[in-house]
Amino acid sequence: MKKLLSLLLCSAILFPSAAAAASNDTEPRTNAPLFSKETSSISRYCENFPTDTQLDVKLSAKEGDTVTVYLTADSNKSVAGLLATLNFNIRYFDYISTEPKIETSFENRISKGFFYYSFVAGPNGIFLSDNQEIVGYTFSVKKDIDINSSYMNFVIKEYYDTDLEELPHSDIGYKVSSNANADDSDSESDPVSDSEAPVHVHTPVVDEAVEPTCTSTGLTEGSHCSECGEIIVAQQEIPILDHTIVIDPAVEPTCTSTGLTEGSHCSVCSSIITPQSVVEMLPHTEVIDPAVPATEYESGLTEGSHCSVCGTVIIPQEYIPPLGHTHTIVIDPAVEPTCTSTGLTEGSHCSECGEIIVPQTEIPMTPHEFVDGKCIHCGALEFDDEYIYGDIDFDGELTANDAVIALRGSIDLVEFSNLEFNLADVDKDGEITANDAIIILQASIGLNTGTDAGNAYKTAVYNAKSTISVQVLDASSSMDKICPVCRFHNHK
Repeated sequence: MKKLLSLLLCSAILFPSAAAAASNDTEPRTNAPLFSKETSSISRYCENFPTDTQLDVKLSAKEGDTVTVYLTADSNKSVAGLLATLNFNIRYFDYISTEPKIETSFENRISKGFFYYSFVAGPNGIFLSDNQEIVGYTFSVKKDIDINSSYMNFVIKEYYDTDLEELPHSDIGYKVSSNANADDSDSESDPVSDSEAPVHVHTPVVDEAVEPTCTSTGLTEGSHCSECGEIIVAQQEIPILDHTIVIDPAVEPTCTSTGLTEGSHCSVCSSIITPQSVVEMLPHTEVIDPAVPATEYESGLTEGSHCSVCGTVIIPQEYIPPLGHTHTIVIDPAVEPTCTSTGLTEGSHCSECGEIIVPQTEIPMTPHEFVDGKCIHCGALEFDDEYIYGDIDFDGELTANDAVIALRGSIDLVEFSNLEFNLADVDKDGEITANDAIIILQASIGLNTGTDAGNAYKTAVYNAKSTISVQVLDASSSMDKICPVCRFHNHK
């Protein structure tokens, strides 16, 4: 019943004004398409029809002949409905008339190069005997026609019995009545000799093969005639290729990112074969960060937590300021400086937390106070016997180099420490002059009396200048400030 309703609906869509009885529309519509073997008007409106069956009409005729083509049935059964189209080449045929051959309601409409025909016999059907003529179409021939060529065809679209079951389309045939010969076993016309039939030689054109892919079918190579359009070698459909499957590996979820299930896709066309699904993120692995209590002096923290896997802070710890306290002040007494140690100013601090309230500052050492070459406070000697007067470079002997250093010092090319100054000022006049350099040079070559000229001279000078108070620096501290090359102090 659904198929019958579909047939009725398609008829209503295409021909809303058609009469229930037989009718002829002999005026061709100029806006209709030209003849084509691909013509299939009904399928544009109804998609539930079975595969169409094309029945090519072959006949031999000359220009000016009149031919009638009949649609026939070899069913010997009751038929509920039939829908067919007749396509013809208007360059070869002129339509004359339509002749219905069965008594039932039908639709018949002509367009330029195209007929639509259908009948619906109702639930009881209509009996069609063997070789039953259903409808005939009469044409005049405009050009000679070769029996090997086809410029007309029927397309069988619907054919049902009273049980609404599809009948074999092979039951449908055609007859040609004319002075031309139809290439059909049921034709009533007399055959035409080969000498009378016009000869048409096909001009083959290759229909290129189409390679199949994994998304579309292909076609084998074929051919057709470029003049009459007849297919010489039909192209056969090649099935779609299989996809080239590539696995899309699964992605494990973490507590910071989602995962994916395993999937697959085609590496050629990128079509998704098995889609990957999103896997939800894992929960965090929570670890408690214990609270830290605040004290009088130290800040604290509230309890918090974090993920032991990714380190994400789940509950942040909050800062707790120190509780604080009142300082208990203790005085740090001052320390007086001496000639051997520095001193400190008075200060103070908290006896509980140790915080410095008033910092102590360092007071420099006081200078030695020498009397007769000895400090009256610490007992340090003004001069130590291990030093030699004039031995400014501290090599243990008097040499010309000591004289050169003294001479350079006399013109401010060398800066001396207190110890070096006292050793270089051999004449003890309180300054370094060229005379000091001359005395040192003379002593270095033995011009002074005594076997040890330096020590003898040192003793003589010391005795002569014993009343002069001269500050002497510690040997190690003075050496740290002397450049061994240029003898300048505070030079790096």
